[in-house]
Amino acid sequence: MDDQKRVMTVNYNDGTLQSFEWDADANRSDLANWYSKFMQSLTEPLLILETSEGLVIIPRQNIKSVEINVLPPKLPPYAIRGVRIIRD
Repeated sequence: MDDQKRVMTVNYNDGTLQSFEWDADANRSDLANWYSKFMQSLTEPLLILETSEGLVIIPRQNIKSVEINVLPPKLPPYAIRGVRIIRD
């Protein structure tokens, strides 16, 4: 997966979806750093994303869920592993 795009899809409370992508980085420490920053951002009132055009600032209260196709090197101990998403 290291040569693929990373994708994050934000599911908003109003039912709309917005996806963001970035180039994969084979450096696992960079992935761990990104994941650490993302987990830290979960406690902040705003999700701030830097793009080539500027910033996307999303109020956390508007987010229902976030789906990311990135597996970090280490998950928190409370994470449930081996799950498959089933869509209707």
